[in-house]
Amino acid sequence: GGRRFESCHPDQKPSDTSDGFFYITLIPHRLLYLPYLQTQTPMGKICYSLLLIILLLGCNNTKQQAVPDQEITKNKIQSPLKLSIDRGAVVYKNLCSQCHRPNGKGIANNYPPLAGSNWLTQKRLESIKAVKYGLRGSILVNQKPYDGIMSAMGLNNTQVADVMNYTMNSWGNNQKQMVTPKEVASVKK
Repeated sequence: GGRRFESCHPDQKPSDTSDGFFYITLIPHRLLYLPYLQTQTPMGKICYSLLLIILLLGCNNTKQQAVPDQEITKNKIQSPLKLSIDRGAVVYKNLCSQCHRPNGKGIANNYPPLAGSNWLTQKRLESIKAVKYGLRGSILVNQKPYDGIMSAMGLNNTQVADVMNYTMNSWGNNQKQMVTPKEVASVKK
């Protein structure tokens, strides 16, 4: 039979004193008790923390197990441009969609379309300036003249960049160069 060895933690008593080779003991760790194993070898007493054994056996990180795989994948694909576009969609819906419509097609003869707009995609600086400061006067969009007033919406540089990224990457528009708050800040009236 086995014999009982003195504890690796002298203030703790083994909770299982069976005649086996290993003895299981609970040691206090914060608000719970962690089991460990102890055994006697020719070289002396060895204590094995179950936690250490689990780590040595290559158990998966418990933090990753608590997060669903879909969420991890979703977070990995969120580029800065995608995040900006998502924020810009909210700004567009709240401030721009009444005139330029939810589908970006505008209102004929009154508010120019943003969907497939050559003015939006070919006149980057002017587009940023219009969103940041408003626009007054005649412009030509997709060979059609528009002469009206677009008021400044009071957006900060990040919001302007976000809504520009949204409109420049929606409804068939595809601009890969991201508008940044720094670029917006550099645009003067």
